[in-house]
Formats: sequence, structure tokens, C-alpha cells
Amino acid sequence: MADDGQNRTDASAAPSAAAERSKMHYALQAPWAGKLLWRVIGPALDMLAFIFFFTVIVARYPSWWITIPGPAAWISLVVAFWALAEFVDLMAAYIRPCEARRGLAKYLAWVPCATCIVIAILAADTIYFYRLWLATDGDVNYYIPMCLVIGLFLGVWRISVILRRRLRPRWTPAPPPHGLSLFAKLLLAGAFFGIIELTSYFPNPPPHRVGLAVVFGADVLPNNTPGAVLRGRLRAAIALYNRGLVGHIMLSGRAWHGQKYARKNEPLTMAVYCLRHHIPDHALVLDYDGNNTRYSVYHAVAWMRKHHVSHVVAVSSMYHLPRIYITFKQHDVTPYTQASKKRAWREMNPYGLLREFVAVPVYYFDRGYHKPRR
Repeated sequence: MADDGQNRTDASAAPSAAAERSKMHYALQAPWAGKLLWRVIGPALDMLAFIFFFTVIVARYPSWWITIPGPAAWISLVVAFWALAEFVDLMAAYIRPCEARRGLAKYLAWVPCATCIVIAILAADTIYFYRLWLATDGDVNYYIPMCLVIGLFLGVWRISVILRRRLRPRWTPAPPPHGLSLFAKLLLAGAFFGIIELTSYFPNPPPHRVGLAVVFGADVLPNNTPGAVLRGRLRAAIALYNRGLVGHIMLSGRAWHGQKYARKNEPLTMAVYCLRHHIPDHALVLDYDGNNTRYSVYHAVAWMRKHHVSHVVAVSSMYHLPRIYITFKQHDVTPYTQASKKRAWREMNPYGLLREFVAVPVYYFDRGYHKPRR
């Protein structure tokens, strides 16, 4: 009888021991810097890496952050496969128990070497960008290319992974780490959606002749000539006109010192460039009050309604097109979109991406922002 009582006592103690074990968490025996890396910096970098790799997987072309010569389809496939492997390796690191991580390790042993190769390619891209920048006397409106940003991030993230794997946490009764707040999760979800939207958007050029093409202004050089970004937009509009796909070209931008002065006059600078490329004067429409995207769209829609034009194509940089499309749709106009022509450098402008990252939701939810005065 005593043995039966002892057995019942042991059986009742077993669940409590298992429950106690389930409450145990990693307690890291390391200096404060190691704990900071393990608890704060490492998870934050992992979260950014999760967003980046998922974006690379779903995007069709990797040209927004890396330049690799060769067939675009094969390059996209190889880069997406590498990103998928890193994504699986990253997710496996958070799986418990650790046996699942060890099971995948033999299949993913090549991933760190592949990441080092990608970082080396990004370093070569960075060198090429700055050589191009010096050769054109700084004729680019940004100084830090996307390849440098992504390369530094991948390098820092990989170093953090190596350092964290060298640390030796052990199971002890410790309080669980705090999770993300609801606001942080919503903010992360919005950030993820924004990056996917901006990097996966593709232009929709006009399949037939339309009445108007709108070129959105950009930086003008001190010698009153278009900068690299603006030249790309103008080349795209001129190509559409020469192919007979547009009837008029609206050059919308800002005249910083008034429309009578040539200095920092975006529409006038664009008009001179178009005339030099054999676009007739009667085909040009100058909008000197295109101070921002909403002003330019408003003036384009007003011109369309005045001249009974039903179709329009917006010409701008790739990252700018989603905001332009949203603004046109708010005026009940569905525009065609044409990305600017890029020759020497195809990667995305980091500043432009961050700006659109904020501007797209602002334009979408706040229709009164930058609203023109009637």
C-alpha cells in the first residue's frame, strides 16, 4: 500500500516538474554588451533580415539593390534561392527544440559562404558607383548607393549571428523576454507592406496613343541642365513621343525663383532639353507650379479636363510611381505609368525609397496634405 501511495505521489509530481521546466528560459551568462547583443540588437537585426529576405524572394528583379551582369531571369532565380535559404536558416534559429536547427544545419552550411559572395558583389558595385560618380562630377542626387546600404547591413547582421552563436546561454529559471507591443507589430507590418509595395511595383506603359505624358521634376544642376534622375525621366518621355504614344508632354516642376528666371527652374530646364532633342514646341506644356506630386497631378488633371483628354501616362522614377498612381486615382483618373530610363546605374536611391516609404501612406490617408489652392 505504501508503494502504491509513493507511486501516486511520483506520478503527480511528474506533471509539476514538466510544467516547471516549461517555464524555464534562456539566462545568458555574459557581460552587458553580450546581453545587449543577445536581447536587443540581435533580434532587431533578425527582424530587418526577415523583411529584407522576404522582399527579395517576392520581388521579380533584384536590380533595386544589386547589379550582377548576366541574364536577368537566371540572376533573379539565383538571388531568390539564396534569399530563401537565408530566410529558412533565420527562421530555423528560432525553432525549439534545438534539434530542428541541427537537422537543417547540414543542408544550409553553404549559406554563410554565399552571403559573403553577395557582400563581395555589393562591395564591387559600390566601387563602381563611386567611380561613376567621380567621372560625372557628382551628377547624381544622392551619395550613398543602395548596394552600400544593403552590403553594410548584411555584413553587420552576419557578424551578429556569429557572435551570438559563440555565446553560451543555458536553461535556468529566468523571466521570459518581453515581446513586441501591439503598436510595434503594427508598425512593422506597415513597414513590411511599404517595402513590398515599393520594390514590387512595376510600370504599366501605354499600349496605345494617349493625349498627355506628365514628367515629374527632379534636381537641376547649377549649370541649368537636368541632373541624372531628371534626364532619365525626360528620355523616357521623349521615347514615348517619338514612338507616337503621346500627343503632349507636360513638364511639371518647381521654379524656385519664379518662372521668368532660368536658375533652378525645373520646367524651363526640361523644355530646353526636350527642344534640343527635337520635340516641337507645340507639344510641350509647362507647369511652373508643380511644387510637389499632388500639385503636379492636380494641374495635369485640370489640363486633361479642359482639353477633353481621357488617358494620361505618368513618367517618373520607379520608386515614385506608386504615390503618383494613388494621387491620380484620388482624382478618378487611372494613369498609365512609365519608369524613367536608366543607363549607367539601375539601383534604387535609398533616400528616395525612405521618402516614399513615408509619403505613400501620408498621401493615401490624408487627401488634404499638399492640397493645391484652387
